[in-house]
Amino acid sequence: MVGNDSASELWNSLTLTFTTQSKAKIMQYKLQIQTLKKCTMSMHEYLTKMKAYCDVLASVGHKISDEDHILHILSSLGTKYVPVMVTITSRTEPWTVKDVGTLLISFETRLERGQPISTDGSLPLQILLSKTRNRGVVISDFTLMDPI
Repeated sequence: MVGNDSASELWNSLTLTFTTQSKAKIMQYKLQIQTLKKCTMSMHEYLTKMKAYCDVLASVGHKISDEDHILHILSSLGTKYVPVMVTITSRTEPWTVKDVGTLLISFETRLERGQPISTDGSLPLQILLSKTRNRGVVISDFTLMDPI
């Protein structure tokens, strides 16, 4: 580099140049993670893109924790994903990114098939009971009681 009188000055100039470029790339990928929206992507495509951004950051020494990775995933899902988001965020044990991805893909599949979903992300009790009755299994003495 022009204007450097010693190897030390040259090294410092190169370090500054590459550090500035690296910081700019890190900021770019952090911004992409924060602004990524699922929109019309399939859940698999969305999760793959989010993982790619996190992997790039990890490769330059800025690993995103599983908890933050999951929060970034959930932050841009629409309101139709609220039931599964409640399930994920209310669990006391930590989730893995893989388990959250599997749950979200399964949930998306149910949405696409038009299956009704209750507020906790499961099939409503009425659907489960009707499926059981249709198989010829009789449930006797089944009553729902109000909590005391």
